Amino acid sequence: MPVVVRIDVELAKRKMSVGEFAERVGLGGLLVIGAVGLGVRIGRHPR
Repeated sequence: MPVVVRIDVELAKRKMSVGEFAERVGLGGLLVIGAVGLGVRIGRHPR
């Protein structure tokens, strides 16, 4: 799970879209969208 959160944080810091991120790192868009979606849900949990 730390990798998913890291992807989400990097996208937020760079204000980068999921599609742009997928193009830059060469991953399939569906895989990245699923990972980022999971990261967003993790980020919304109360601490």
